[in-house]
Amino acid sequence: MVERPPIPIEDGSEPKDVRLRLLLSLWRAASRQGRMPSRDFIDPAKLGDLMGWLFLYRVERDPLRFLYLLCGPKIVRRVGFDLTGRYVDEHPDPDVRAGILAMLTAVAISGRPHRRQAPRRIFDLAMTTEAMMLPLAGPDGTIDHLVGLQIVDIQGEAED
Repeated sequence: MVERPPIPIEDGSEPKDVRLRLLLSLWRAASRQGRMPSRDFIDPAKLGDLMGWLFLYRVERDPLRFLYLLCGPKIVRRVGFDLTGRYVDEHPDPDVRAGILAMLTAVAISGRPHRRQAPRRIFDLAMTTEAMMLPLAGPDGTIDHLVGLQIVDIQGEAED
């Protein structure tokens, strides 16, 4: 399967799924004076049901790596495994891993939200995913976390 590069959202590629649009709207509202929100943006009281679809990553530099701090329970149920506490470069599927790393790297370097919609196959399970990744700033303004939301539609299964 050929991976398409992630698309910066500012380039006219607004998310299709209403949950992704809601998260993007909340992120934009939390961005003040041109500064992106911090990790405090991840507030279960504000994000509600979106929490089940979220990923939270810590950005490490030199070398650039991404640690899963949170894999939302709805994603875990849909794909059948939880990577919380592991690095993205440990993802068990090399094709999926490459796509995730491409999007995380693009957001961590550019500081701009990105999205991707693509058919996927994870361990012979056919699915369609729409994902979005948003940068979060540390106290010094550098990107130290990324928050992502992924909607997974598995062929032939009803959604949670």
